Amino acid sequence: MIAVLEDLRERFGSFALWSHEETGNALTFKRDREVLSWCRQHNITWNECQQFGVIRRLKDRNLWSARWEAFMAQSAAKEVLGLKPVDLPLGEIPRQYGSFTPSSLHQLPGERAAQICLRSFLYERGEQYSRAISSPSAASVHGSRLSPYLA
Repeated sequence: MIAVLEDLRERFGSFALWSHEETGNALTFKRDREVLSWCRQHNITWNECQQFGVIRRLKDRNLWSARWEAFMAQSAAKEVLGLKPVDLPLGEIPRQYGSFTPSSLHQLPGERAAQICLRSFLYERGEQYSRAISSPSAASVHGSRLSPYLA
C-alpha cells in the first residue's frame, strides 16, 4: 500500500486520502498503522470514516459501551462534496506493484461476477452462514461477499 501511495504522491503531489475505517485482522491493522505513519511523514491528511460500531485503537474498554451508543445515535454520514479522484487507467495500480496473484478468495469485478456471487451465496455457501460467520476463516467462504459489489 505504501508503494501505491508513494507513486500517487510522486505523480500528483500532495493529496487527501479518504477511506472507510476497516475492521480486519492483524495484517490489515498493521497496514493501516503503516499508512498512518506514511501520511504523517508526508503531511497527507487521511480521512478514515468509521463505518461500524467497532472502535479501533482502544486503550481501555471501560468506555466502549458509551462510545458505541454515541456512534449508533449519530445520523447517517453526509455525502462529502468536492472530492477529486485521480485519473488513472482502470487497473493500473494493482498491476504495477509486486507479484500479486489472485486466489479463489479474491472477487472478480463486474455485474456478472456479482450475480454469480449472489447465486452461490443463496444456493450453496450461505447454507453454513449462521455457524460460519463467527469464524474468520469460515466466514470468508460462507459470508455473502457482496459488500464490494454493493459499494
